[in-house]
Amino acid sequence: IPDERRGAAARELFTQARALLFRELEKTPEILFCRSGSDITRTFREEKSGILLAVEGGAAAEGSLERLDDLYESGVRMMTLTWNGDNELGGGIKGKSQSGLTPFGKQAVKKMEELGMVIDVSHASPALFYDVCEQTEKPFVASHSNVKAVCSHPRNLTDDQISILVQRGGLIGLNF
Repeated sequence: IPDERRGAAARELFTQARALLFRELEKTPEILFCRSGSDITRTFREEKSGILLAVEGGAAAEGSLERLDDLYESGVRMMTLTWNGDNELGGGIKGKSQSGLTPFGKQAVKKMEELGMVIDVSHASPALFYDVCEQTEKPFVASHSNVKAVCSHPRNLTDDQISILVQRGGLIGLNF
């Protein structure tokens, strides 16, 4: 969800993207929509590919815990808390505040853990990353981040952040 999309505009973009995904899935029965671990296991058993619905940018939650329930019910199983800028959840890596989780963000990550929605810290400010560490108990991910020691891009992870993700049982997805 681009930083300039908020409220109803963020919801509309998500709704359109989700509808497009399901139109494409209707044309490709060899790809399964996965909502659970057993769905993922089914992809292996049936030798098919699977798709997990994720949202990049917590603005899709519209600052509402109830909206997190709606996103989960619609099939979202992973959400990147920020895109590049700041939003209702906290500070993005290119945000002006460089802040951690907002009060709503702290509630949201707890709710995400309760729902079983994976928390994604790609694009997060360092303060937001460390707040997620303090506010959560379950593993979380950086779905598309690289190693800062190899390429000093602002979005890449420090050795300390990588160590924490590994210790917590999280995953790091690398980008090209």
